[in-house]
Amino acid sequence: MSGKRRVYMSKVNTSGGYLAKIGRENNGWRSEFIYDKRSKSVRLFKDRSIVLSNQQGKGSKRDYYAVFRKFKGTKDQQITISNSNFVKNRAGHCLTPSFFKNEDKQPMVWHKCHHLNSQKFTKEFATRSHTTYKQKFARLRNRVKASSAFAQQMAKPSSSHA
Repeated sequence: MSGKRRVYMSKVNTSGGYLAKIGRENNGWRSEFIYDKRSKSVRLFKDRSIVLSNQQGKGSKRDYYAVFRKFKGTKDQQITISNSNFVKNRAGHCLTPSFFKNEDKQPMVWHKCHHLNSQKFTKEFATRSHTTYKQKFARLRNRVKASSAFAQQMAKPSSSHA
C-alpha cells in the first residue's frame, strides 16, 4: 500500500469480528499475516485460526467492513491475491480503505475494484527461522551418536599405558 501503511487487526471488536485497519505504526503480531493456499485464506501469523474475511452473515457483499474472525471454512473467507497485488474476496471485491482515504486508523472495506493505488498492496517477506520437529530430532540423534562414539573411544584400553 502506498504511504508505507500496513493492514493490521484492530482491537475494535464488532459483531462480525475484529476490524481490519491501516496504519503507519508497527502493530507487531497484529500486522503479520500469511497466505494459506490450501484454504485460500489470509491468516494471522500468531494465531492461524484467525482469518481475514467479510463480516459474519454478510456473505461476499460489497461495502461491508473487512474483519478478522475465526476460520470456519465458509466461502466468504476465501481470499485471492492477484499478480497485480490486489486482495480480492470471492465475489471479486477489492480490499479498500474506507472512502478511499489512505490515512492512519482507517477501516478497510470490500469495494468494487477500480485498480487505484489505494487498493494495491505489497508483500513483505519476513525471514524467520523455523525449526521443525524432524530437524530437532535429527540434531538430537546426531548428538547421541557422537556422544556414544566418544564413550566407546574412552572405553577402549589405550596401548600407550602398557
